[in-house]
Amino acid sequence: MHNEGVDAKVKEVMLIDDEPIDLFINEKLLNAYNFAHKYVAFQDAGQALRELEKRALAKKALPYIIFLDYFMPQIDGFDFFKQDEGA
Repeated sequence: MHNEGVDAKVKEVMLIDDEPIDLFINEKLLNAYNFAHKYVAFQDAGQALRELEKRALAKKALPYIIFLDYFMPQIDGFDFFKQDEGA
């Protein structure tokens, strides 16, 4: 998902949700308000974590904001934060 929001103040937003329709609705809503220049979406929290780790190790820019669904299979939102803390 990508948006070229000319007047957007936020450079990049990451959306993490196991429901494709929720990702679609959230992106459309954020696009309507020209919220960010770029959106990166993941249906799998583990994949999103790997992307963040890869960027951090390569010293690349991380998303400015992450919208995270708390209730997902395998890695839910709470586990996502525990992984981020290194627990």
